[in-house]
Amino acid sequence: AQRDFDFKVVFTGSYQSRFLKANLSQPADDWGVGLKAVIPLWDSHITDSNVAGRLQKLNALERQREQTLADLRTALVQNVEDFKSAIETAKLLSNALKYAQADLKLKNEQFLSGLTEAEDVLRAQQNLIMVELNLINALIDIKSTLAYIYFLTDDERYKQW
Repeated sequence: AQRDFDFKVVFTGSYQSRFLKANLSQPADDWGVGLKAVIPLWDSHITDSNVAGRLQKLNALERQREQTLADLRTALVQNVEDFKSAIETAKLLSNALKYAQADLKLKNEQFLSGLTEAEDVLRAQQNLIMVELNLINALIDIKSTLAYIYFLTDDERYKQW
């Protein structure tokens, strides 16, 4: 077990009343006050156990530091992969947005010509809205992933996004 710095301070006091043989009518009072301090300058047990305890704590902190760095590396790799995936998703959704806009335009023209019904136009509008929302979500994913990569690396290249 680890012992702390062990010092002692003792306060003592005493009082005694006695009668002197020469004068029995007047007592002689004796009293005393004392202060004793014990401060160890060296104790090998305390020193050895403190050093051993501190070394154990230092080793535990080093293991924790290594684990934290490994976790950060893993998180960084995962976020870079997420970033690449979000970029690809955004590119695909950008193309899908163009197709959804063209489809809506075509459905409107067909509706005005009487070749299709209103439901087809509504489905084309709904499809366009879904593609727009998915594109917005992909862009948000890109921004949030870049923000987290910046947080992990403090690299200014990721801050500009």
